[in-house]
Amino acid sequence: MDDIKDLDFYCFKHLNKKVEAVCTEKNCPYYRFFCIKCFLERPDHLNKHRSHILDVESILTKINEVKQKKGLSRFARKEAKEKTALQKNMPDIIIQINSNLEKHRGFIKNCEDRIMDMP
Repeated sequence: MDDIKDLDFYCFKHLNKKVEAVCTEKNCPYYRFFCIKCFLERPDHLNKHRSHILDVESILTKINEVKQKKGLSRFARKEAKEKTALQKNMPDIIIQINSNLEKHRGFIKNCEDRIMDMP
């Protein structure tokens, strides 16, 4: 799943209410995913962890950004590995190209000589 913005999450305490916010406090003793009703029932949670409470859309945006960065960094590592392998093998590749070039030049020379020797 590339983009998870279209998912709906429902509060496990109030099953018919959508999750509105997420508490990212590491040691939060409250419900981490909560609806507006949870907010109203537990204002102490909001007061205690205000700086750690994010709306669902912000959380999903952050998740997508992290997924994209990981994907790009994975791609960059693979590209760097392939580039290093290519650079390491470059002398052998050049030797092989030159060898094939010489073989082709010999073949062309042989063909030219035969043509010139034709009556």
